[in-house]
Amino acid sequence: MTALALFGDAKDCGEDVAFCVWQYYTITCGQDYMDRYGHELILDCARL
Repeated sequence: MTALALFGDAKDCGEDVAFCVWQYYTITCGQDYMDRYGHELILDCARL
């Protein structure tokens, strides 16, 4: 089963990923994670 089959469509999946990245950052105060991966992941999700 693919991720799209589980989440519905790419837009919904992107929103879920962006939300999880943001939650991880706020809970862990993971500035290093955001600098390395988080900003780019959220921007890529916004482009979907």
